[in-house]
Amino acid sequence: MLSSPMNTKKFLILILLLFYFVIINLSAQSEKFIVISPTLNLREGPGTEYKVLCQLKEGDELQIMDNNLTQWWKVQFNGTIGYVDQQFIQIDQYTSWERKNYKTGSTPDCVNIIPEFDNEIDNWLKITVGSNADVVIKLFRLSDKENKCIRVVYINSNDTCYIRHIPEGIYFLKIAFGKDCRQSISDGKCYIKFIKNAQYEIGRELLNFNIRRTSYGMSIPYYELFLDIVLSDENNFHTNTISEEEFNN
Repeated sequence: MLSSPMNTKKFLILILLLFYFVIINLSAQSEKFIVISPTLNLREGPGTEYKVLCQLKEGDELQIMDNNLTQWWKVQFNGTIGYVDQQFIQIDQYTSWERKNYKTGSTPDCVNIIPEFDNEIDNWLKITVGSNADVVIKLFRLSDKENKCIRVVYINSNDTCYIRHIPEGIYFLKIAFGKDCRQSISDGKCYIKFIKNAQYEIGRELLNFNIRRTSYGMSIPYYELFLDIVLSDENNFHTNTISEEEFNN
């Protein structure tokens, strides 16, 4: 029996729609997605009534198994397959950025400064970092004309670093907290950023590294700080939140 032109048209539309859904689904599966909420439950099935398999954190990478253009997407995380609400994930726009695993005390590659030391002064700034984030410290010398960054140091979570031989002067800190440090070069410029839980602060306290000279001799100052995203009651170093752009200036 011959099909009518109308039936043929409907059939072609159906084929095109199926082709469109397949392309969209394959496209989603080929992209890397990340969690964009502070926490997200990975569930056994597509709905809140299903058991929670594990709790994801902001920045966690997911492999899309099936999206079907519905609210709940089937995903894989570290070998565990489950379902997440798709409104809390998005394509990882930093997939092409190079992951960096800096050692505590190292200076990130993208830093365009000339570090300053005074090896005749045995002073130090001791910084201990908590478990919630890695930290990048920028040490700025306060000046009436232009504040100058003289050191940039990377410190891993649950680690301690000594910044030593600091030239005399008054200083303040800019601090970047986060996880998953990545780097990219664009238009000849080097960029570095934390992908997960990024937070930027500027210290309110000034650090006076001027040597105090008295009739009894010299008093060389030093400081000890504890830093983490969730500050403990014992931490007495106060900060103000700043933007990523302000941190990088």
